[in-house]
Parts: sequence; structure tokens; C-alpha cells
Amino acid sequence: MEVLYSLYAWHNKLNHNDQAAKFKNQILNQYAGTQYASILTHGLQSSGDKEKRRQPRRFTNRPMTPSETGTTTLSSFYANCRIPQ
Repeated sequence: MEVLYSLYAWHNKLNHNDQAAKFKNQILNQYAGTQYASILTHGLQSSGDKEKRRQPRRFTNRPMTPSETGTTTLSSFYANCRIPQ
């Protein structure tokens, strides 16, 4: 069954829709009560997903700091430059 699910995922990722549908239908028909069939019908849900749905994301109007964006400011860039002598 794991092999069938892996084949489904592989063909789905490669956009081979006919082959992916064949493996998906085979899993849903032959292994209807399994976790793999549940993932195909309802999606993969983790406890983190449920928590995210309960709490709406809050946005702020403040600009992001350089550490949050992963960039450096121009002044800090020049402060760290070493000019060879």
C-alpha cells in the first residue's frame, strides 16, 4: 500500500494526471479504511494545522526589521567592510 501511495505522489508531482488518478482510485477502492485513503480524501492534518485555524493571523503596521527580513542595512554593511591597506 505504501508503494501505491508513493507512486500516486510521484505521478501527481510530475503532473501525470491519468496515472496519478489510477493509483489514487486503487488506494481508495482497495484500502478504503486506511490512513492513506484518509489522507487522499481529507488531506494531511497535523496538530499545528488545527492550531493555526483556531487563531487568526495578526498583522502589524510596523516595518520589518533587518533581522526579520534577513537583510542588512547599508550603514551596517559599510561598518563591516574592511579596506585592504
